[in-house]
Parts: sequence; C-alpha cells; structure tokens
Amino acid sequence: MENWMKRLTSNESNNIEEYLEMLQNKDPDTRETAVIKLGKVGDKLAVPALLELLLKDKEIGVRANAAIVLSKIKDKSAIPVLLKVLMEDKSVDIRSQAALALGEIGDPSSVPALLKVLMEEKEDLLRKNAAIALGNIKDKSALAPLSKALVDDKCVDIRSQAALALGKIGDSSILPALLGILVEKKDEDPVRISCTIGLGNMKDKSAIPALLKVLMEDKSVDIRSQAALALGEIGDKSAVPALLNVLMDDLISQVRINATIALSKIGDKSVAAALLGVMTEDENPNVREAAAEALKTIKMRTSR
Repeated sequence: MENWMKRLTSNESNNIEEYLEMLQNKDPDTRETAVIKLGKVGDKLAVPALLELLLKDKEIGVRANAAIVLSKIKDKSAIPVLLKVLMEDKSVDIRSQAALALGEIGDPSSVPALLKVLMEEKEDLLRKNAAIALGNIKDKSALAPLSKALVDDKCVDIRSQAALALGKIGDSSILPALLGILVEKKDEDPVRISCTIGLGNMKDKSAIPALLKVLMEDKSVDIRSQAALALGEIGDKSAVPALLNVLMDDLISQVRINATIALSKIGDKSVAAALLGVMTEDENPNVREAAAEALKTIKMRTSR
C-alpha cells in the first residue's frame, strides 16, 4: 500500500492520506471507518487500497464496505478484482456486494459472469443481486435469462428483481411478459408491483390500456397506486381522465396521492381546477399537500 500512497500529490486532499493510513490499523472498526470515509470522499486514488482490502482483509464488514465504496466510485479498473471476488470468494455476502458493485460500474464486460450467477447459483441473495446488476448495466444479452428468471425462479424476490431489470433494459419484446403477469394476476403482488414499475420505466404507450384497467379495477391498493405512478412516468395525456376519476373517487389516500403525482408529471394544465378543488377539500392533509405540489409543478411547467 505504501508504494501507491507515494503517488499522492500535494494537491490531493489531506484527508485521503489520513484515511489511507487508517486502513493499515490493526483495529477492524478503524479500518471500516476509514473505508466509509473514503467513500464519502469518492476519489479514484483510493481504489487500489480498497481492492487490496476486498481481497485480503480478514473482516467481513471491512470487505463488504470496500465493495460498497467501489460501487460508488465506479472506476472500471476495479472490474477484474470484483469479477474474481464474484466468482471465487467463499463469502456469499461479499460476492453479493461485488455483484452490486459491478452493476453500479455498469460495464458490459461484467454481463457474462453476472448471467452465470443468475442462472447457476443456488443462493437467492446472489441471484437477486445479479439481476439488480444486470438491470443497471442494461445490456440486451440479459433479456432472455432475465425473462426466464421472471417466469421460472422459485424466489419471489428474484422474480421481482428480474421484472425491474427488464423494465430498465426497456426492450419492447418483453412487454407481453410484464403485462401478462400484471393483468392476468399470474404471480404474487410483489412481482406484479415490480412489473408495474418496469412498465413505467419502459415508457411504452402500448402499456397504457392495461395500466388503466389495473388502476381502475385491481383489488390491490399497492398495485393501483403503482399503476398511477407508471402512467405518470409514461406521460401520455390519454391517462388524465382515469387519473382524475381516481383522484376524486378512490377511497385510499395513497392511491389519490399517486394520482396527483402522475398528473403533475403528465403536466396537462386542464387538470388545474380539479387539483385546486382537491387541495382545498380533500379530507386527507397528505392528499391536499400532494395536490398543491402537483398544481405548483404544472404551473411552473406551463409558464416556461
């Protein structure tokens, strides 16, 4: 560690040098504190030392935090070590953190290893984090494996993360799979909610009829709430009448709040009068506050 510390110039933050010295302390809590502080600084000069800790430190907490900080710094030079840790380390927790770090760095070179983990590993946490990472990288070669995980994996969390990842990748070919699960109620609510979020992230207008149906008819409050947000993300004015109906008539305050958020994102100034009424008359103070914020947002947008 001394060799690379000598590369620090006088222009570098004195704090970095102090934290790097702390990494050599025999007390694991001190080393862990130093890692966290280096994460707040976020300087790439810390990467070699963090990689050394990730590979060699005896404390799981220190190693896990090193992986977390590497995910924040997002330096591609960390990829080879993170891949080695992902595929070879004995700790499931450390391997899982390495998967997340690779996803945050976002380089497609990590995709083959992450797909191998998704398809072959037995540990749920590893497969779940591999799905999250693949969604962040957004490489279309992951579409088929993630679609398979969405349908076939026995773990609800992994199916949910697969749906979110597919939504982030955003290819229209997976739209029928997400819509099928959402509308036909082919899975548990957490997975259906993730499908709804995924559809919102895709911003594909062809999903609007299904989302409207769910918004108006689904028995799950959480799914209706998320459908409203998804319609807002898509941003098409055709959803405005249904969102206004929900805002006026739905008995659940969270659904009404999310309808106001959606309306503010769509930005149709024709809803101003309705929002003003809700702002003054709704029985729930949180709904009134949301309506006020939505009205403010729409006014700002239309005044530009």
